[in-house]
Amino acid sequence: MYLIADSGSTKTLWLLCEGETIVKEISTPGINPFYTDENSIVSLLYAGLLPQLGGIPAEAVHFYGAGCIPGEKSDMVRKALQSVFPSSRTEVLSDLWAACRGLCGQMPGIVCILGTGSNSCLYDGTDIVKNVPPLGFILGDEGSGAVLGRTLLADYLKGLMPSGLARQFSDRYDVSGSQVLDKIYKQPFPNRYAASFVPFIAANREHPYMSALVEKEFSRFVSRNLEQYGNSFTLNFTGSVAWFFKSAIEKVCRDAGFNVGKIVKEPAHGLVAYHACRD
Repeated sequence: MYLIADSGSTKTLWLLCEGETIVKEISTPGINPFYTDENSIVSLLYAGLLPQLGGIPAEAVHFYGAGCIPGEKSDMVRKALQSVFPSSRTEVLSDLWAACRGLCGQMPGIVCILGTGSNSCLYDGTDIVKNVPPLGFILGDEGSGAVLGRTLLADYLKGLMPSGLARQFSDRYDVSGSQVLDKIYKQPFPNRYAASFVPFIAANREHPYMSALVEKEFSRFVSRNLEQYGNSFTLNFTGSVAWFFKSAIEKVCRDAGFNVGKIVKEPAHGLVAYHACRD
């Protein structure tokens, strides 16, 4: 038995596998070492994961997570996992590695994540050979749910959202300027809060204002990230934002001269095939 974790900032999907068979599929809150600490991760695993595993042992744990860059952050997650699974082999890599292995396997391509945050890289089938840094939702994360939600909130509060949509928004969400500023600047997980408004964007994606907002942000993702890799390789996408706005992504990328390959909500099931012959 082995355990695969695909963790974003909002949700972690755990797959307990035997060979290519998924024995159990479990969801827990997201684990991002930039927004939490080792003790909190351990507490989450004991409270949210172990009871659902039901005592089934895992010989190996492959954890792929947002924010799990080599060094201090990935070491923090590794230590937390080792304290909960002391007898298991543990591997901690970034969620970008999950996307590469889950989408491309051993084939080259440009790999993109559009979820709460965003990321991208050029993958040669074995290694990540180039990665434009995403920089988080304050400095970067173009095309992400956090940035889409942040833009929507700013437009609403500045009176730039069309009146009909603004009425729908105020009916659906009880938000004020002071509440938003507190959530964004003082409370933990401001990226999750901003991204929580993406369902409203998705529900109204056909409105000219929304389609323009979405296409502009995806164009920024292409121009500030993907164009640095060239357009010789096929683009592959994963993440909830990529999945929900698939048509808009395909249009923007093809208009920019790229070929678009896979667009999947989660790479975890592709990771099962990758690890089945290795564990």
